[in-house]
Amino acid sequence: MVHDGSTDNTREVVNSIDDDRLRYIYQEKRGLAAGSNPAGLLGLSVGLVPGAVVTDAGSALVLQVAPDGGRASDQLMDSRMTVICLSNIPWDYPWQRTHALMTRFAQQCQVLIVEPTGIYNSWSLRKLLAAAQRLATVVLRHRPWTRYTADVFQGRILSPLIVPFHSLQIGHPVRQLNYRLLLWQISRQMALDSAARTIIWVTYPSDNNLDLARTWTEPRTVVYDCAAGYTQHPQATALVAQLERELVAISDLVLVDTRASLANFCAMSPRMHYLPQGVEEFFFEALPEDSIRAEVRRAVKAGPTAQLIGYVGSLHEWVDLSLLTRLAAAYPDAVLVLVGPIQTDVSQLRDYPNVRFLGSQPHRLLPRYIEAFDVGLIPYHIAPFTGHVFPTKLFEYLARGKPVVMTNFNPVDLQEYAELMYIALDADTFVAQVGEALAEAKPRLVAQRRQAAQANSWDRRFAAVVKLLAESG
Repeated sequence: MVHDGSTDNTREVVNSIDDDRLRYIYQEKRGLAAGSNPAGLLGLSVGLVPGAVVTDAGSALVLQVAPDGGRASDQLMDSRMTVICLSNIPWDYPWQRTHALMTRFAQQCQVLIVEPTGIYNSWSLRKLLAAAQRLATVVLRHRPWTRYTADVFQGRILSPLIVPFHSLQIGHPVRQLNYRLLLWQISRQMALDSAARTIIWVTYPSDNNLDLARTWTEPRTVVYDCAAGYTQHPQATALVAQLERELVAISDLVLVDTRASLANFCAMSPRMHYLPQGVEEFFFEALPEDSIRAEVRRAVKAGPTAQLIGYVGSLHEWVDLSLLTRLAAAYPDAVLVLVGPIQTDVSQLRDYPNVRFLGSQPHRLLPRYIEAFDVGLIPYHIAPFTGHVFPTKLFEYLARGKPVVMTNFNPVDLQEYAELMYIALDADTFVAQVGEALAEAKPRLVAQRRQAAQANSWDRRFAAVVKLLAESG
């Protein structure tokens, strides 16, 4: 922190922070030009503190230190910038790409997460209950639309109220109404007039998102961060594909996490960039292996010699439950541990005494569960939609050095790591490869897996995003 001589309590505030990465530099006030010399202060600060970044916030210079010593971002970001993230998942969903990137943005500027308003016109009891709960929260309990979280995210979260019909044509009265409702709800929550630049961060194609991105007041930057094959979903219509094409066309920056999506979009926009998934740094932290394994075994009621076959993530429609039932039957002495929310019918698994459902767990605790696993699973169906999926859990497994057994749902992106894991072409091979992974004794592979994961940290990904945003103007 460089104190330019102004008469305030900066010294007391800095001295109250117990962090040896922070350096306090005082210079007598000699005017703004002298007190905010970016070249001189940047050089001085970086020399004193590894990972230091000097940012200009009006007349103040702020020294920011990335928690990993600088890998989080080596670019200058304007703290007056606002990021409005039109998220494809609720914030309380298992940790994904949107969580990782927006948490980092929120450490440097104003961020609002707008939870999903929908894309496909399909109804289920779960969706109806969720809509009713949202309405009751806002109207009956008189609670605000926005909320803060108790986790590491320092921004706001908006659960918007709109008419629940999606993918409507331009000019449709409901589409126009939803646009006005959404714009009003966002505007009343953010100090947008003072924003030096607004980034509309879109994560899925919808009529609401397209209308907001297209009409937002300048200066703005539209980013389409596509981490799913939305047009490949069985419920996708021709209009969804049209909305995505229009979204790509107006975007200043398009990010994709699979080469399949890259191939689909490259003819639509020259502003395409391949940004695969990443992994949080805490997955590499040293853990007391023996005590962790004993702790998890007690939690899942496994014997001291039972091997643990694990899966982290949501149990949704794209998880091949028939593979899991075959595993439970083929390895009765092992325990199949499933960590994540249940979003589909799993009744076929409940008949097996060696299957454990642990439900959602804090993301910060996942390394402990994975450390106890003897093998990690990615048992996705092979389908056009999953061909556009790059699973976040892959690098989380590899960060702990664990063998991974997965189906061949994305042969293009994941083939790069084929020597570090097991890729099954059919169900019989999948079951057999789990046995091979359980018997694996190759310390060299453990180190190579961790090294591969470290090259794909979210800090590196975010640094790349910041650089791309700076280049986009």
